[in-house]
Amino acid sequence: MNYLEVNNSTVRLTKPPLKSWLDIPLGGTYYHLAIAVNTKDISLNIWFKITGERSKVKSDFDNLYRIAHVDSYNEINPYLNWERMERNQRSAVTLKIHWDFRDKSSWTEQFKWFKDNLEKFDLFFRPKVKDL
Repeated sequence: MNYLEVNNSTVRLTKPPLKSWLDIPLGGTYYHLAIAVNTKDISLNIWFKITGERSKVKSDFDNLYRIAHVDSYNEINPYLNWERMERNQRSAVTLKIHWDFRDKSSWTEQFKWFKDNLEKFDLFFRPKVKDL
């Protein structure tokens, strides 16, 4: 969290994480960004999540996919994964990189990866959720 503040990030975190992930509200009850380290597959992850009532989640995801998925690859990252998650009460757009977060010598680069991509997610998705 301190890395974002020290490096003048446009993304504001609400509190220090208690686990290996952190949710960042984007507006409304249903839309969040999340960042996490995955200890099982040794990866860094960023999500844009839509959660809540299943029918609303799927409808919002479908609308967002229709208007934004092509642009998201250019404006955020070409390795995004759009996941409708048919059986869940959530859908997500995810970005993952396999990087050993236990390697303290690369923490500055990892923090930079989180900062740069989280800001792109925020800049891209925040205005779009206002129209859903």
